[in-house]
Parts: sequence; structure tokens; C-alpha cells
Amino acid sequence: MRLLLAVLLLCAITLGAESGDSDPQPAAALPLASRDLESLLSTPVTTVRRREQSLSRTAGAVYVITRDELRRFGVSSLAEALRLVPGIDVSRIGLSSWAISARGFNNAYANKLLVMIDGRTVYTPAFGGVFWDQQDTLIEDIDRIEVLRGPGAAMWGANAVNGVINVITKPASRTQGTLVTMGGGTEDLGLIRMRHGAAAGRNGYYRFYGQQTLRVGAGDGSGRVGNARWSMLQAGMRGDWTFGDFDTLTVQADSFRSGALEYAGIPTLRSPFLNIVDSHSATFGGNFLTRWEHTHRKGGLSAFQAYFDSYSRGGVRSDLTVNTLDMDYQYRHPAWGRHEFGVAFGVRVLRDELRPLSFMTFDRGRQTYGIEQFTVQDDITLAPNRVAISAAARVERNTFTGLSTQPTVRLLYTPTSRHTFWAALSRSVRTPARGELGVDFLAQVIPKEPYPVLGEIVGQPGLRNEVGTSFEGGYRGQWGKRFTVDTSVFASRLTDLLGIVPDAPVLRFDRSDPYLLTRLRYRNSAGISSYGVEASARYSITPDLQIVATVNWLKFARPRGLASSPSDPMSTYAGTRGWQDSIRLLWKPARSWEVDTFYFGYGPRINVPDGKTRHRLDLRIGRRLTESADISAGVQGVSIGTRLETMTLPLHYLPAPLRTAVYLRLGVRF
Repeated sequence: MRLLLAVLLLCAITLGAESGDSDPQPAAALPLASRDLESLLSTPVTTVRRREQSLSRTAGAVYVITRDELRRFGVSSLAEALRLVPGIDVSRIGLSSWAISARGFNNAYANKLLVMIDGRTVYTPAFGGVFWDQQDTLIEDIDRIEVLRGPGAAMWGANAVNGVINVITKPASRTQGTLVTMGGGTEDLGLIRMRHGAAAGRNGYYRFYGQQTLRVGAGDGSGRVGNARWSMLQAGMRGDWTFGDFDTLTVQADSFRSGALEYAGIPTLRSPFLNIVDSHSATFGGNFLTRWEHTHRKGGLSAFQAYFDSYSRGGVRSDLTVNTLDMDYQYRHPAWGRHEFGVAFGVRVLRDELRPLSFMTFDRGRQTYGIEQFTVQDDITLAPNRVAISAAARVERNTFTGLSTQPTVRLLYTPTSRHTFWAALSRSVRTPARGELGVDFLAQVIPKEPYPVLGEIVGQPGLRNEVGTSFEGGYRGQWGKRFTVDTSVFASRLTDLLGIVPDAPVLRFDRSDPYLLTRLRYRNSAGISSYGVEASARYSITPDLQIVATVNWLKFARPRGLASSPSDPMSTYAGTRGWQDSIRLLWKPARSWEVDTFYFGYGPRINVPDGKTRHRLDLRIGRRLTESADISAGVQGVSIGTRLETMTLPLHYLPAPLRTAVYLRLGVRF
């Protein structure tokens, strides 16, 4: 019945937005295979120095996913799009759950990667990490996704230890008209996206959007692995106004509601020692953001941004409510000849409620806490268009760990407009999550003789920040008219990492059945070094055929106080891949046709039992039917070997085997 429904939906007339962009086609939006590679080096980037600069003038390991790459990759979620980035480890856990990290330390709550959407931080302070199933926006509204691998704490604050993902949407002036997207396939049974944009008087524009997704998953034969069903409904708006030549105002709002039938494993003291339970989970929330920018007559800039974000999650694996109020002011101005001086300060106030679960309780159900920050930055031009240095430091105070300082120094050398060398030295911190300071977590039951062993993780007040020190260097450039390359190397040292210190086992009884209780206490007792290489290259074989290749290699060394066993609930790097690579072929066989092939290879994980290399192949064919209508069809997740991407911890997540998915989308705009 499910297959019949999918076939009927695939055959239905569907409207899509792949041609529904009303803004003019700048270089960054033209099909990659026919695009001048010089435009890649002029792609705007704002994440590294918190102001717009070209990629060729950026001293950092940055990859920019353009809106055309999003379209040709056929993605339907933000998380899936990140597979395109070298150095980003993307592993799917279930229909809507993901493990995503940069430069290692990947699990369901990867806590050293900061994620923002239009300047709004979506990192979850209660547990640390990102709930990817509630982070989305209309794919057609995304202008670009900037991904900084490596520390970004001096600009964006704590938890940006190994990277920053910055999703930037288009201004409302570039999304005019009406757009409808409908599609379906064997996994996304229903997909509909709608948007309408228009002028708001003489000096403004607005847009409204809505989207809904219905997704079904694969099981293990019994259907009780990972999520069985997941749906999400989201709506929002954006308005942009200009006042004279110097002031702009942006107002944005989003709301969402999602529901899932999900399964989780709860530890039990009786065989089989893991009780599979199901739950109809529900998540809902919304946010409101406003941003004002003033350009000074002498070239400076003042910007003020404020947002309020609220969401609630309820289900077998989480039950919490988080409210966030954030205000930030930034000032930047040329000063003292070759200097550009900038300051920023802000405050963030959070109030949450963490409700107890069957396997987890907290010492404080409700708590209010906050962060205050001050940042100073100086960009110095040592030799015009050749050598520049940027120094910045952020002083941050949070309720749990007090003051911390996060400095960075970046050096840029551009001998010609086509070649860039850079280096950076940074210090960053990861603050303890609220749950780590006061949690009682039944993690795992290990069947042993003569008694089973129950591992109970216990949070500890007074934990310190995790501290990272990183050195990076890189080169990006263009050779001839057909070839570009971007490489980076890094070496990092993380200290005061959270490890676990076990207490002596204690004999306890459950109804008269004996067992050993081992309390595992959080401590800042661990440290580890890492180093690696990341590279990407593009080559235009012909004006209509381009190949894009990426590779990254990561190595951990000198671990102290860290577990590498996949059965250990605090295994910090068992979910890390040592290497990844990808090859993409983007081809336009005719003016109205596109044929795209994506291959991804992944190194083995410690925590996946078979220890095998993973391979994945995606295919897409698209055709422009008219000036305002497109059709595309594709297959995603064609795998060689095992279909399980990760067995990421905590153990209460049940991983879902991947399956090949087919989709069809046909679209118009008006």
C-alpha cells in the first residue's frame, strides 16, 4: 500500500520552486558547470570576521554552499545539505535525527559546533548541541550556507570550538512573486512548499512562506528501529525596509510544529537489558527577530539585533521547554589609517524547564541563566591588497562558569588576486550544558556474571569550561580558467574535556534481584590532540561539465581520560570518521537539461560493529520545461555494503538503517 501511494504521488502533477527565484541570476546562482570559476573566489563570506568579504580575502577554512548547489543536490533539509562540505561529518540517525560535527567528536548531541540561521543561534544550552529536526527553512529562500571549520569563538562566542554553520537567507526583495513546490517519493511521501512576496510601499518588501513534510522510515523487519513516521509544518515571514541611504530594517518570524512516532531503548535490569518503547512525540515553537543597520557617512557601520526564541519538546527521549532572549550591538569603523576597528557587546537570557523522564531526572527542573559578552576587533592592512592581519578577543561571562576569554589572530597573504595563503591561531571554550551540571541518567545495563552492571551518569556542579587551542593554515586559488583548489591543515589541543570518573560498584537490589550500581561522574579530567587535512577542488572539463572533489583526513592522538569503546556512554570520539571523500559531476548535456552525480565515501567508525567503509551514490536529472517550469527526478542513498550510518550515543537513540529514496519534483512560478 505504501509503495502504491508513493507511485501515485510521484505520478501526480506537482509544482516546485526550482525555477521559482525572482531575483536576477548573479554569478553565485548560475549553474556551476557553466559558471566562471573566478566568481567562486569573489563569493561573499561574513562568518569569519562578522562582516562581508570575498572568499579570496578570508583567512579561514570556509566552504560556501550556494543556492544552486542546494538545488542540484536535491536536498529537502538543512542537515542533508551539509554532506557537501569537506570536514563536516554528517550521519543520519533516524528520519529526522542527525549527528553532525566538524573535525570529530560526533554524536547525537555534538556540542562543539555552533549553528546559526540569519544570526539566530540554534545551539541548545540545556543539553549541548543542535536539535536538527526543528531547524529548517524554505530551501528556495536560502542565499548561501557558510561553513567555517575550526574555531569561531572570538566572533560568535562559546561552543564554536570546531566550527560554525551560518545559514543566510535572501532579502525579501529577491523573493517576489508566488511560488509553490509539491513533490513526493518513496521516503518523503508528501512535500509542499509555498511562498508569496510583494512590495511593501516604496521602500520595502515582504514575503510569507509555509511548508509541510511527511516522511516515513525503514525498519528492521519489525518496523521498530528509529523513527517510523515524522511530519513537520512550518510557516514564517520576512520584511525588509530601507530608510534613506543609510538605514535598513529587517523583521523575521517563524513557527513550526512537528510530530513523530519514534522508538527508544530504555535500560532495564532484566533480559534483554534494553526495553524498546514507542512514543508519539511532539515539538513546537517559534521565533521573532529584528535587525537594524545604519551605515555611517564615513564608512562605518552600526547594527543592532534582537530575537526571542521559544520551543517545547515532548516524547520518550526528551521533555523540555526553552525560552531565549538575545540582544546584540555591533559597531565598526575605519580608524588610524590602515586599521578597521570594531566592538560588539550583547546579552542572552535563557529560561528553561527540564521535565523528568523514565531514565533521566534533574536536580533543578526550572532555571534562569544568562550570558554577557564584549568583543573587540582590529583589522590591520599591512600591505594594501597583499598582507593583512586580524586580531580579535571576546570576553564572555556565563552563569555557570564565570569569565572566559576567547582570542584569535588571523594572517592573510594574497600575492595575486587568484592566490590566497592564510594562517590562524585561536582559543575557544565549550561551556558545560545545563543538564551536565545536575543530571541523573540511567545510561546502560551491561550483562555480566554474577550480576548485571547498571551505569548511571551523574552530573556535577562546578564543572569548568572545556578549552581548545587550534593552529590552522591554508591555501585557496585559481589555476588557469578551469581549476580552483582550497586546502587547509590544522592541529588542535583540547583540555579540560568532560570525562567520566567511576565510583566503586555498589551492590543493590531490584525487587530481590541483585545488581551492581556504578555511578559515572562528570569531571574535567580528559584531553586530546587532533590534526588533519581538508581539501576541495573544482575543474571545468568543458563549459557544460564540471567535476568537484573533496577529501578530508582526521587523526586523534595522545588521548587522556577519554574512552574509545563504543559501549561506553561517554565515548567522545568513537563516532568519528578518520576520512571522507566525495566526487560530484555536474553536466548540462543540452540547454534545458541537467544531469548530476554525487558519490560519497566514508571511513569506518569505531561504534559501528562491522567496521566497514561506507559508500553512497545520489543521482539527479532535471529539465527546464518553460521559462517558469522545471522538472527533476532523482535517487538518493544508493549504498554499497551496510546501510547503517552510525550507532551514535546516547544509547536511547535507536539508529535507523538507510534505504534508497526516489523523488520527483515538477515546478512553476508566477
